[in-house]
Amino acid sequence: MIAHVAPEREEVLLSVERDPIFQGENGADVAASNYTQLTERIREVVAQEAQLGSMLHDLSVLKTFGDLLNEFNTNLAKSLFQDCYRALQTLRQKLNTSRDCFVKQPLHFQRSLMNYIDELHLTLIERIYEIISTDFWSVTHDSITFHNKIVCSEGSGGQFEYRQFMELVKKLFFWDDGEISTEDTWFLKDMDLNNPSSNIVRNKLSEISKNYLELNEIVVNLKRGIFDNSIKFEFQAESCTLSFTKVKNAIPNSSGSYNKAALASVVESINALADFLMQCIDGNDLVIILSKLGPLLSNELLNFLRKNATVILRDSDPSIREGIVLINNRFGVLASKSNGFWNHNRNDIEHLLNDKQLYINLLVDDAFAKTFKEIRNIFATDSWKQTSVINITNAAISQEGNQAHSDELREPAQSDTMKDDNCDWGTGDTPSRRNEETSSVTADDNDAWGEEIDIDLDDLEPETPKRDAEQTEDSAVADENDDGGWDDEWALDEEVETQGNTPRKQVSTETSIPDSVDITNLPELLLKCIHSFPDRCATIDQSQIDQQYFDYKLNLLQTSSFSLSSSRYGKEWWQLFIDMREVVKRDEKLRMIQELNTRFLERCTSLKEKYIYKTVQRQLREFITKEKSPSWSSIQEDMLPFVAQEILLPLRMIKGVEGARLSLALLNFIYNKCITEVILRWEIISEHNAENLSQLIAMVYSNTELEELNSLPAYRELRERFSLVGKFLPLHLKEIMEMFYNGDFYLFSTQEIVQWITLLFADTPLRRDAIADIHEIRETTLEDE
Repeated sequence: MIAHVAPEREEVLLSVERDPIFQGENGADVAASNYTQLTERIREVVAQEAQLGSMLHDLSVLKTFGDLLNEFNTNLAKSLFQDCYRALQTLRQKLNTSRDCFVKQPLHFQRSLMNYIDELHLTLIERIYEIISTDFWSVTHDSITFHNKIVCSEGSGGQFEYRQFMELVKKLFFWDDGEISTEDTWFLKDMDLNNPSSNIVRNKLSEISKNYLELNEIVVNLKRGIFDNSIKFEFQAESCTLSFTKVKNAIPNSSGSYNKAALASVVESINALADFLMQCIDGNDLVIILSKLGPLLSNELLNFLRKNATVILRDSDPSIREGIVLINNRFGVLASKSNGFWNHNRNDIEHLLNDKQLYINLLVDDAFAKTFKEIRNIFATDSWKQTSVINITNAAISQEGNQAHSDELREPAQSDTMKDDNCDWGTGDTPSRRNEETSSVTADDNDAWGEEIDIDLDDLEPETPKRDAEQTEDSAVADENDDGGWDDEWALDEEVETQGNTPRKQVSTETSIPDSVDITNLPELLLKCIHSFPDRCATIDQSQIDQQYFDYKLNLLQTSSFSLSSSRYGKEWWQLFIDMREVVKRDEKLRMIQELNTRFLERCTSLKEKYIYKTVQRQLREFITKEKSPSWSSIQEDMLPFVAQEILLPLRMIKGVEGARLSLALLNFIYNKCITEVILRWEIISEHNAENLSQLIAMVYSNTELEELNSLPAYRELRERFSLVGKFLPLHLKEIMEMFYNGDFYLFSTQEIVQWITLLFADTPLRRDAIADIHEIRETTLEDE
């Protein structure tokens, strides 16, 4: 219209000017006024026409929305789900590209349309879910039915093939791994999150993924039927249905074996499951199911055969045996279709069915299982905890042997005493033991000695007294872990003469000291059960039993018994050792329990020794850093109470030879490994630390006395040696040499005495003379320094 009017505009204006009405006096004014009105009118017409054109465009877009909605509903009625999906996709695209047109519409219209489109998403998913969960699959508590092809119940009545349909669903809504496409797909992203339909759609897609792509629901129901002994599988080939039928008297006994009738029922059930998998399931679904169930089926079949070997292999009716052979073959065929996820070894089953020796071993296994169940039943109640008192004997050395041993050890000291008359040591005491040697040296020596001692030891680095702190601690820990020599070093049936670091054994007279300990009822009950194992095996043909296999099972029974018992004693670990010691005492053939019991005791003490070692080293480091005013909390508050309560008290409860041996080993560890050997690795011992160490040794010595071991020379010598170290540490060189001449160092080697003197005193002629005297008296060649 505008295009038609515009070319004639000038002609119209000219015609108006020629109109007689506009001629005259006011003609020009009228013409101008009419021209203005006409121009304004033309503008109004043009604007109105543009508005009508925009409305026409909006109505055309809205008509497109309606056409797409009708297309979706028509395709849904015909079960054309891919076309429904595309119609929805096109509709969403139109909404996004025509946003300007859509927002012009009333708000109520906008909300209604968006909600309706979201409902179409839900309608499509619900229809697809219904076909999968109802038509293709039908999973209930009592059965699983599968149809590979279905006829659509609505619309055109077309057919759906399962594999093609699931591929379409997976292509439209899921990634290749079955995960829901939420990031890059429009189907979920374009829905309103506040609309309840959005959550329902997500849940439905999640169910499709888990239950019908990953087949979790089917696998869970099949597992329930496999593990539930009251369920029997029955397969109907016509309807492709696997039913779960409740059966009676199909519960195995305590050992997991069935009677003959129940065995036949179980074999039929497994064959029905194999039929269902082979005839109804194929393709990717079969691979998924077999990847989750295949290894389980193999293990269950193998265990079933082992537990029921006595009936299956001995029974004259071949039907059960033939049924198992059929299952084995079918499992092999199914495994070949699992794409390598299931490796079923048919030879294992065939070997079980044909090997006579294996059959005998299975009978031994059955006897083992019954015996172990009896052992477990011991702990069903607390009656085994009732205690009683029994007599034991503690090994000790006779007084005659002790006296002879002490006299022999003191013989070398006689020559030491003879040297005392010729010694040149001064008789006067000096204020400091570090400079007492100066009374017999020249003035020059005095000056040199003064330079040596004019050192403020408090200004030294904390690590100065030690050669290498890290090396010291590492070597000490290595010594701590080296417990291989305990039994030899602290053997109670032999006398040990300790001359320095070189022990020499002497046979001595041994007596037995009677004592008593508390034991629980466990030894008697446990022995009764263990002895029932060979009694059960006695019913088997003894000529057929493999002795090595029988011994293995007997050792395994002992190991299992010890392991099961060890968890029942809580913190009273020593009571477990006492009870197991009594078990071995009553039956010495149970060597495995004896070995486990010994290792158990060593492990308990070794863990505690690590704590002791760390605590003592912390105290020694305190001496190095604060030698004038050290804290004693590590020893007084930590180490000594721990030793008394956690080690010495339990070992006193254990008593016997084992308690004595471990007590001696523990004292040796504390005295030597933790204290004296560590100190001997220092480079120097200051006067303050000499006093500190002496006090430390006295404190440890007084708190680790075991009166019940006083009859053992090894115990007395160990403590005497440790006590002597604490006594001579704060003494002057003169006093130490007097002790040496008196034979007090008979338990020390020459090298040890020299090493202590080197640590305690500076290198002066007086110290060198003392060392020379020690070597001469001990008849040892003086080495050139």
